[in-house]
Amino acid sequence: MDLRDFTAEQSKALSILAFHVAMADGTVSEPEEELMADIKSQLGVTEAVSPQELMERPSLDIFDTPRARVTALLHLLVLAFVDSRFPISESEVIQQMADDFGLDNMGLGRFQDQARQHVDLKYSFERLVADLNG
Repeated sequence: MDLRDFTAEQSKALSILAFHVAMADGTVSEPEEELMADIKSQLGVTEAVSPQELMERPSLDIFDTPRARVTALLHLLVLAFVDSRFPISESEVIQQMADDFGLDNMGLGRFQDQARQHVDLKYSFERLVADLNG
């Protein structure tokens, strides 16, 4: 599922969940900030989210298909790994979301492996482009 396939409600919820993951360790790194902006762009989220909305975790029930839940969790894991750190605070937030999504029985490790591969490919691509630019 592409992020563009999410409904407006799912898109807004995912952008808020991304904020929760990034802020779990108390700081938002530059790579996390850049990826959150990219996610919002892919989601087509243009309206501002109020501070109160950011503080409340949206209901995960709106991710109403297995495909939507897996897509959301994978994007949140990529965000968690993008700064090459995965502190316990972020891990706990991700684990709770996996539990709430009902995906914990699939083994979070499978999702983590997929997300790490995505991050590795992202950085490999950036190095390739940098090498071409000299």
